[in-house]
Amino acid sequence: TGSTPSIDYLKVKGSGVTEKDGKYYIGKDAKEVTIETHIKTTTKDLDTVEFSFNPSISGFPIKFDYHNHSQWTDFDGHNLKIKGMRCDSYTSKGTPYAKDTFYYDWEIPKDVKDGEYKLKVTAKTVKGENSSKGITVIIDLTPPKVKETKPVDDPEGKIEVPIDTEIEITLEDPKKNDYASGIDLKSLKPEVCKIYPKINGTWKVKGEGFIFIPNELLKEDTIYKVTIPKEAAKDKAGNELESHI
Repeated sequence: TGSTPSIDYLKVKGSGVTEKDGKYYIGKDAKEVTIETHIKTTTKDLDTVEFSFNPSISGFPIKFDYHNHSQWTDFDGHNLKIKGMRCDSYTSKGTPYAKDTFYYDWEIPKDVKDGEYKLKVTAKTVKGENSSKGITVIIDLTPPKVKETKPVDDPEGKIEVPIDTEIEITLEDPKKNDYASGIDLKSLKPEVCKIYPKINGTWKVKGEGFIFIPNELLKEDTIYKVTIPKEAAKDKAGNELESHI
């Protein structure tokens, strides 16, 4: 008799990966991430383990034939012939119990599209019994940027504004392939925004952006420069803002 494999977890980890509300966000700084899953069987009859994405991503599905030791370069050393795949295998002596942790080091392809994906692991026994587990993976390699300024950005100083004008900066996470993870409102840091020449006032968060409220009148015939540095905001995938002056 066989047993249905038990999948304890499936997750993605590494630099450039952020987990929020049960979803895994992959940002532009993620060059290589690790897909990890933990599988238990009670009869040591695990046959295959497969990772797949929906919508599909090049290089997937990737399938490891656990039962076929020819796919292991060194069974005791847990090295596999599939590039990037590793396994920590544990079996309990005198019992049929076994548990395995699989790791796949995935190099993010340059042609991958921004979007929401379902990552699934499927484990199958030699008897054909199988289990699967899925998680949501958000790929967003496009950083947020400044969408609009009020007054309108005017480097040459040709547009005149009242000397009691407030300055508003609206951000956006631009869609790529009809997808964007969105501005992370908790990441907004108005305190890092600057205005030059310096003027007394307060920077605050307003919607998906910032507002500068001056405590004194602006000087006449003066061009003011506002700097919104990259650390001022992130999108939900952890991508920092394209700095703006």
